Amino acid sequence: MLDFTIIPEFRWDEIHGTTESIWIMTPLLDLQPLPLSAPYNKEFESTYSSTIHMFNEIQTQVFQADNNVYVNAPTGSGNTICAEVSLLRLWNMRDQHRAICIELYQEMVHLHVVKWRAKFSNLQGGKQIWDVLWHQRRNVQTIGLLIADEIHLVGGEVVPTYEIVISRMWYVLVQKELKARIVACSTFFTQHKSLWRVDG
Repeated sequence: MLDFTIIPEFRWDEIHGTTESIWIMTPLLDLQPLPLSAPYNKEFESTYSSTIHMFNEIQTQVFQADNNVYVNAPTGSGNTICAEVSLLRLWNMRDQHRAICIELYQEMVHLHVVKWRAKFSNLQGGKQIWDVLWHQRRNVQTIGLLIADEIHLVGGEVVPTYEIVISRMWYVLVQKELKARIVACSTFFTQHKSLWRVDG
């Protein structure tokens, strides 16, 4: 559950018009699963060596990318590791940018904070953090990675705030021409084209 002040200045149609975006979904390629040592990153290896030894097909396809990515795969396919790899990739870059992970429910925020502090140490979590960041636009402009979890729930009646957060973040990135990466994860979702019409 997110709780923050919404300023009524969102004007999507004025920026993008009313035309629909066309997204080409990438099927899984016939790639040989890569070993954990493939990123040539000792920190990465030490973090995951006790839990995995090989990337699965989905992780193999996305772990070296720097572009926006939508991981639409069944539960248990390693979506979370795809998001975590994007974190490590960001932190290995020369420029120090912030990473934001947006979750629908406070319980999920707490779960990720506990889990990621054990893996990555110095992390913060909670609805108040996004509120502080959003009120300081210069802080928003330092975001290099936005992880949107459970993105298949966008557009539902229960979670309109989640949709607003992601849409507003996308709006700022476009307006300011910021080169932040968006990694969106969802369980298997057949209506992904409708989803991208909402937030693409």
